[in-house]
Amino acid sequence: MNLLEVSGLKKNFGGITALQGVELTLRPREILGLIGPNGAGKTTLFNCLSGQTRPDGGTIRFCPQSRPLNLAGKRPDQVAALGVSRTFQNIRVFGQMRVIENLWVGRHLVTRSGFLGALFKTSRFQKEEAESLELCYRLLEFVGLEGKANLMASELAYGDLRRLEIARALAAEPKLLLLDEPAAGMNLSETATLDQLILKIRQERGIGILLIEHDMKLVMGLCDQVLVLDQGKTLAQGKPEEIRQDPEVIAAYLGLEVEHA
Repeated sequence: MNLLEVSGLKKNFGGITALQGVELTLRPREILGLIGPNGAGKTTLFNCLSGQTRPDGGTIRFCPQSRPLNLAGKRPDQVAALGVSRTFQNIRVFGQMRVIENLWVGRHLVTRSGFLGALFKTSRFQKEEAESLELCYRLLEFVGLEGKANLMASELAYGDLRRLEIARALAAEPKLLLLDEPAAGMNLSETATLDQLILKIRQERGIGILLIEHDMKLVMGLCDQVLVLDQGKTLAQGKPEEIRQDPEVIAAYLGLEVEHA
């Protein structure tokens, strides 16, 4: 059974059609790269998947367990609670909060004690808080930010900020992770570290990953499958070597440099 199946997804903004019946499949523990030119609909697709945007048609079938769920039209908090987390192209960490507090925010998307538990400091609330704090420290170690828990997020280097945002997304314990241009603005060393972190997330946490990325070397070397969007439509989906050799894709998006890489 696929972890994610998108069928006939449509979205219009006034007179502009952003998505025209997009089709997508992602298997458990798979890394799927989403590519295409600016305006192809990549970010709109991510926003529909994560609840920021309500699609006008189609289904988003998410199967974290045996029972499939339709994510189409659900709010971002509902989507997160069901097991989908995301990062953003423009880093959205809280600069005036400590690093550990940023993870705490992500963790509270899925805690269950509620307002009354927090108000009255119930034993369940205290137990859950202690477990959440321990998990947050383990996540900092997992992404290579151990020892930086008490720094202000604004003090981190750019590459560390990217890893912090990924750690915050992982704090909600997702089954599906959406990464929006995670390598944007990174140098070669930072990109190599990110590559290894994404593989580590898949290997050690068993999470399916869908990523938007313009770094074709990273996409072709990292992803199990690649999906190409063209003017809001699915142009092709297949293994990197299949996409690399597709004449239509090469002509439209990858270019001769990638063709001969």
